[in-house]
Amino acid sequence: MQDLQSVLGRKVDIVTVNVLKEKIKESVLQEAIKL
Repeated sequence: MQDLQSVLGRKVDIVTVNVLKEKIKESVLQEAIKL
């Protein structure tokens, strides 16, 4: 994951939709970039 952060030049979090809490799920999905 550090290599991906280096390439993109930003912090990267990789998660599945199932682990996102309902309270933040929609905003996270709006900002998400599919790999």
